[in-house]
Amino acid sequence: MNKFNIGVIFGILIQFGIFVWFLSSQNSKIETLYKFYEAESQKDVIENQVKMKIDLENLIKEVQQIKKDLKQANSKDKKIMRQHEKLFELIEGGSQMMQQNETKGGVYSYD
Repeated sequence: MNKFNIGVIFGILIQFGIFVWFLSSQNSKIETLYKFYEAESQKDVIENQVKMKIDLENLIKEVQQIKKDLKQANSKDKKIMRQHEKLFELIEGGSQMMQQNETKGGVYSYD
């Protein structure tokens, strides 16, 4: 019976040794995967920062173009407003001339 106890103890020790070996190999694999993940994550962060910087530069250019377009549109609006003012002045001046002609008897009738 003494031999049986030594055999059981020896078997348990072998299983414990295999368990420790298994855990150490798993730890090694986990560390390798973590390092890989960390490196890939760092690459992604850098890539995203570069993309954001490029997008920001493009956005700034677009905003500058929009400002330029707005200035041109404002300039055109001012020109149109001046033209309208002149047209209304001409219309008013023409209607005043017609009123003056009517009061002076300058209206012709075809009766």
